[in-house]
Amino acid sequence: MKVISKALNIIKNIVLDIIIVILIAAVVIGQLNKGKPVPIFGYYFFTIVSGSMQDTLQIDDSIIVKKADEYKVNDIVTYKHDKTYVTHRIVEIDGDMVITKGDANTVADPPFHKDQILGKYVYKNDILSFLVKYRFVIIIILAILYVASLIFENVKELLKKDKKQQDEEVENNEEQQEEKDDKEDA
Repeated sequence: MKVISKALNIIKNIVLDIIIVILIAAVVIGQLNKGKPVPIFGYYFFTIVSGSMQDTLQIDDSIIVKKADEYKVNDIVTYKHDKTYVTHRIVEIDGDMVITKGDANTVADPPFHKDQILGKYVYKNDILSFLVKYRFVIIIILAILYVASLIFENVKELLKKDKKQQDEEVENNEEQQEEKDDKEDA
């Protein structure tokens, strides 16, 4: 039982360390890049913030985008527009100029150069969407669980020390009683 408890404690510490490193890395990378997306193994991660692509993509969906060699009409792409990133469907390509439109929009976007395209939508990650949507709740729950585990470990140690102290007192009382009995017998 002691081995299992130690193993679980080690696993808990490793998981918490990994979470802390990921959170710190995300903050540092975000600060260094000043809001520019950072590719991870050639993939970019975005969160949909408007309803312009409904029913295909919903608000708070997390999508994965990858640079492609070529783009065609009907591809969903993410491109840089001013200081933001837009994810819309290509409706027309004329040479190097591209026109997109959100599925829920009635009007197409202004044309832009295809060099502005960051990549093509390849996947919607429901787990990542859930984690992004409820990140603050998850962080609070993890913090509460971490503090609870620390409290549990401390209480367990105190109880162990208290039990040891009680056992020592019982043993001392028994020794004193034996000495007293031995004196009475003598």
